[in-house]
Amino acid sequence: MSLLPTPKFTHNACTALLTIALLSAGCDRNKVAPEDTTTATPLEQPSVLPAKKSLHGGVVPGSLSPQDLGPEAPALYFVTGLKGYTEPCGCTADILLGGIDRVTQYVIDAKALHPGALMIDTGDMLFEHAKLDAHLEPQERAKADVLTAAHRAMGTAFTVPGERDFALGTAFYLEKMAQATLPIVAANLTIEGQGFEATHVAKLGELKLGLIGAVDPMHFEGIEGVATTPHAPAIERALATLKAAGVGATVLVFHGELGPAKALLEQFPALDFVIVGHGPRETDQVDQAGQGFTLEAYDQGRYMGVLKLYAKDGKRPFVNARAGGKTELETIDRQIAHVQESIARLPAAEGGSESPLAARLRERLGELEARKSAIDGAAIELPEEASAFLYRPVPMEPGYGLEPQVKAAREQFNRSLQELSTQIERDPLPIIEGQPFFVGTQQCQMCHSAAHDFWQTTHHSKAVATLEARDKAFDQNCIGCHVVGWEQPGGSVLNKLEYNFEINGTTVVKDLKNVGCESCHGPGSEHRMAPINAQGTPQHIVRKPGVEQCTSCHVPEHSPTFDFDSYVKRITGDGHRLRVD
Repeated sequence: MSLLPTPKFTHNACTALLTIALLSAGCDRNKVAPEDTTTATPLEQPSVLPAKKSLHGGVVPGSLSPQDLGPEAPALYFVTGLKGYTEPCGCTADILLGGIDRVTQYVIDAKALHPGALMIDTGDMLFEHAKLDAHLEPQERAKADVLTAAHRAMGTAFTVPGERDFALGTAFYLEKMAQATLPIVAANLTIEGQGFEATHVAKLGELKLGLIGAVDPMHFEGIEGVATTPHAPAIERALATLKAAGVGATVLVFHGELGPAKALLEQFPALDFVIVGHGPRETDQVDQAGQGFTLEAYDQGRYMGVLKLYAKDGKRPFVNARAGGKTELETIDRQIAHVQESIARLPAAEGGSESPLAARLRERLGELEARKSAIDGAAIELPEEASAFLYRPVPMEPGYGLEPQVKAAREQFNRSLQELSTQIERDPLPIIEGQPFFVGTQQCQMCHSAAHDFWQTTHHSKAVATLEARDKAFDQNCIGCHVVGWEQPGGSVLNKLEYNFEINGTTVVKDLKNVGCESCHGPGSEHRMAPINAQGTPQHIVRKPGVEQCTSCHVPEHSPTFDFDSYVKRITGDGHRLRVD
């Protein structure tokens, strides 16, 4: 892609730059890596016109429209692992990939490009985690309604369940699928004893497409009310059904990882494609195994998988029509990677501006990516005597339109978060005897006034305000990285960012709003009571915070260009640096 996203807390810069992110990790910080460790090739620059910028520096929704690739043909669209994301994660939400209203409008617009088109979902639609704490339930229930509205609008043909979909139980899941009018296709899974169709046959133009839904049982162990059987025998039976139906192409929608997906292609030559529904890589690479291919579309609604099929009289196997130009493309990929690395090593921009060197590098990056796009498009070769396919994961860029009704539902959900938070009555986690606890920024200010004055000039001191501007200050998936001591002993919880506590027999206000002193220097109760030792050296505090103090929030998804040495300069200054040196 062309531009790299800005750091999480550089909010002025966030709104001043057009940022199209290639994200390298999800908010699911405990995410297990896929079994297959094959190195993926980087994603290509999408063949779309440059998006228009609005007056405030953002991107005008609707300034991009879906672009078709190759000759007209039936197409299959799919999303993998929405994970409950109604909009991109992070405080730069309007300039990152994704957004359920953007995904919806893209599908509606893109369907008009094809003589036949089908939209499907591969599971893990509703939630980011397989288990939810009770205090998350009100907002997660409300958010699920936004997702069901989107699938109704997209006309999604069916879904294959993922283990995260059952975080609020089987009854809730079935209710939401009925609300979305979304059938379940699963050859080897039952819910509360209820079985489902194993296959789905769709007539797309002249092509009869057969699809199988199946899950890897290992991901569903221990889920109450959900039962699975071995997937291979179920897939074998489903393939026999599709053969009898006379389909021209067969796609397995598999809620499992890349390694098992490849094994299934080896085991069943009748499979033309397997969609990897769990842990997809961020790549447009299709891996061949047996006679078929794996397809991956990165999760959280950041990419839309688009498969175009050129079937000829039932001839198999399919061949990849994008095999041409490979040597030159690999050379350009290496050049792009070099320029991207050079950009990543540059110091962070100040105040939304960038250096002349950064501008030149970005210009060069754009030239390389435009060249790659031109070569790649020209490299399409449809064989005369064989069936062929084109596959690409399309990044859901800010310039695509926003479906009005889904956009309204998403915005209403955001506005409802504060009211939903009133359904939750929680106290901060109790302090642990003998362990330091958080005392709040006001207590630090008493001795470190100069450092506090400088802190107020930084974006860290305005972290909550950035969420308030987006109606996200009560979103529990966001607020934790914008306050002190979130969900930690003696720290903060929802609706408890400021509260009274007693220290030295005096009741004071514990101020935990924003990214304050203790976010970097650690809990300050012991330091507050005994700031220096007998030698006059500060004690009981992290004097010089390191990268480990930053990376719980500056994860790659939020802050892909995070560099400790350059970032730390932006949050230290006169009166502050002197205290930590």
